[in-house]
Parts: sequence; structure tokens; C-alpha cells
Amino acid sequence: MNEAFTRAVRENTDSLLKQLSRFDYPEFNHKPSAAGWSAGEIAEHILLFDIRLNSILSGAMDHEERDPQEKIEEMVRQMTDLENKMVAPAFLVPSTATKNPEALINKIIA
Repeated sequence: MNEAFTRAVRENTDSLLKQLSRFDYPEFNHKPSAAGWSAGEIAEHILLFDIRLNSILSGAMDHEERDPQEKIEEMVRQMTDLENKMVAPAFLVPSTATKNPEALINKIIA
């Protein structure tokens, strides 16, 4: 993996941990609306995505005929478009359990 990507992942993780540490238990579990996710659910969603991504990246990779960087720009555009509301696939949907901020922070660090 290239250094810039690794550095960006580390910086984003550090920023996420800093933001999560600001929440107390009730705030972490407060839903802004019936259809919205709490900060705890968002954190669990990010953790589930991270676990899935690491599993994919550590598995066997088939050789692609295209440049590995070819789709990065479009993926970044889609993932950072705050107007683009996506529906998470079932394996990335957080549980309905109450979330403990410290426990989720520890799982992200691990």
C-alpha cells in the first residue's frame, strides 16, 4: 500500500477516535430522528466496514487488467457526497443494542 494512503487512513482513524471520545454514554446513543443513526450506530457501521475491508484486502487478489487507481477518484466522490444517501448492505448495518463509546473505541484501536 502506498504511503499517502496509509497516512490518510491513520489520520482519519485518529480524527474519528478523537471525535468519538467527546461523547458521553447518553449522547452516543441519541438518535437525531427515527430514521437516523446515533453516533454509536455510525461508529459501529464504520467498524463493520473496516473489518470487511481488512478481510477483503488480506485475501487472495486476482490480477486486474486495469490500473488499480482507476476507480479511486469516483469512489472517493461517491463516499464523500453528503447529499448522496446510501442504504447500507445488511452486513454493514449496526445492531440495535445500546452502544458503549469506550468499548467501540477500543474495538477500533484493536
